[in-house]
Amino acid sequence: MNNMVLQRLGSIAPGNQDKENKKSGRDIVDPNPIVLWGHDKPAAILYFRRKEGSLDLEQTFAKLPSEGSGGSSLGGLFNTYPIRFRESGLTEMVTPSLPNAYYPDGLATGDVNGDGVDELILARAHGDIEVYSAEKQLHSFSGERHLPRGYYYIPHRSHTVRLKGRDVVFLTSKLDNPRPRRGEEKEPGVDTPGYAVHRVDKHGIARVTLRGEKEPPEEIRAFGALTRSSDIDELLVVALKGFRQRKNLLFRYRPDGTAIGDPKEFPLGIGTGLKFLSAPESPYAILRDGAKVHFIAPEKPFNWIQTVDFGQVGGKNDKVDVLHVTDAKSDPKVVVSLRKRLPDGKIEEAAELFAVNAAGHCFAPEPGGRGWRQLAGRKPYHRMVPPSPLHEFVNVIPSSDGSDDLLVVYSRKAQTQKLTHEEILAAAEKFLMPGEVQAFRERLVIHIDDMKVAGEEEFAVQDERQAKGMKRAIATVEDWKRFLPESYASTQKDKASSAYRSLERKLHIPLDSAEPLSPERYRNLDEYRAWLSEQAIGPESRFVLLRGDFEVSWDVQARVGRSQDAVAPGGPVAFRSATNDVMIVFSADASKVPDSGLSGLSSEERLPGFFMLGPAGNVR
Repeated sequence: MNNMVLQRLGSIAPGNQDKENKKSGRDIVDPNPIVLWGHDKPAAILYFRRKEGSLDLEQTFAKLPSEGSGGSSLGGLFNTYPIRFRESGLTEMVTPSLPNAYYPDGLATGDVNGDGVDELILARAHGDIEVYSAEKQLHSFSGERHLPRGYYYIPHRSHTVRLKGRDVVFLTSKLDNPRPRRGEEKEPGVDTPGYAVHRVDKHGIARVTLRGEKEPPEEIRAFGALTRSSDIDELLVVALKGFRQRKNLLFRYRPDGTAIGDPKEFPLGIGTGLKFLSAPESPYAILRDGAKVHFIAPEKPFNWIQTVDFGQVGGKNDKVDVLHVTDAKSDPKVVVSLRKRLPDGKIEEAAELFAVNAAGHCFAPEPGGRGWRQLAGRKPYHRMVPPSPLHEFVNVIPSSDGSDDLLVVYSRKAQTQKLTHEEILAAAEKFLMPGEVQAFRERLVIHIDDMKVAGEEEFAVQDERQAKGMKRAIATVEDWKRFLPESYASTQKDKASSAYRSLERKLHIPLDSAEPLSPERYRNLDEYRAWLSEQAIGPESRFVLLRGDFEVSWDVQARVGRSQDAVAPGGPVAFRSATNDVMIVFSADASKVPDSGLSGLSSEERLPGFFMLGPAGNVR
């Protein structure tokens, strides 16, 4: 597993271009790689670009070429890509008003046809749905055509149900009137629900009509499925009901959409951003609700919901990230990452992992992946600590294949070595011209004018005068040092700090400039080049795989030095860990690497791009 190879997939520029130039439009490339996984490796890696002008909108889903790969697994398979939408001549840039515009919230991936390779599911703003494989368009669905004029079902959320050998994706939409025109539309009647649900599976795309309730849902807040067996047993809808006295209800449906019993009212308040977690073959449906997780057994007449508040497991204001469900079949446990909030309000870089079941008990993985053991009290089973004080915690990500593996990502920004005043002066005397060192020494000397700012004594001097009740004038530096020593020492410290910072900046100027080192400006050039290469700390990401109690890590670095590649990772990450192989796809920005011609990078190599890290045999 340690034999990992890094491959650049393309010089695509994640982020914004031409933000200031309104004439050329706003060109945005989403830094999140869209990965269509095929068994144990990517079958396709796509990216989304949106170019928005004052009179047009262009959207593109395009493939990432594999640079220099020839006929590799990432090239030559895409007969339908790029997928493009373009609309010109608009008078108002409101995306939902464009019937054919792709809607980012309606994007999903999953192996819906069961062939082992993911498909791309796209929803358009006014209800159309399309399914693409790596080779062709598989299915399409035309949105509702019999709604009152001006009304459309706009994509809301997607929910993927992972079954054995295949996935089922549900897309929910909400009724909207994005561009009302007074007097031209009719209000929707009772036969036009405020939502729509579509199912995407091996049979294609179909509308799921929810029906048979005494009082139907008014606004879907979360959509999920209960899979007690190897198939979908129930559909679950969390919906808001009522306008004056609003309440949250849980509706149950059979897979064909017919209602099961009466809706259940939640016995406790629930928040926003609700999402059902994947829990195959579990007796519970598990609903994420901010820092809370609800374990739901809807068939029970009483005590059908158990809640774990992770805000109480850690601290009230800790950062909580709900990751995934493990051990779903026997005793489902939710795995979360907790980062403590420090007294100054900042979030700690270290994170703790908890695995908690419906009863609120904490667990830890047994050695060698032999299940889970209960811990005494509320304890984490793992603490994640950045590899150095310069690294920051980025994220912890569950594997996309539904395994229990987690990938922890840390990032270090490009920076320079922290030097002491003695190290700065020693380097300056060796590499800078004597005149610059002499000017530095002169800046350290205290003058009587340093007591004043704009003709008035500085605050430190005034404060010390007042504290000591001293009214006599200070005419010399010696008097200042003798009678007001605290403000003298403060000024001396500030002048020295400013002078050393300025000297350090002069030493590091070549790191930010592409100009060659000149003997008219620097001395001992060969030694200076070597010293500079040691000063630049390139960006670095550490990827740490957690598999039960087993841990392994890989560093991807940007080192400054001739004949060395430079990669500046740290963008969004997708990964899969089938069997023993690990494949990591991420975006990166090599342009942030400090450079003065030292790294040997071409202009093309310094563009931001996407990368893949994986076993040598799988990266081609």
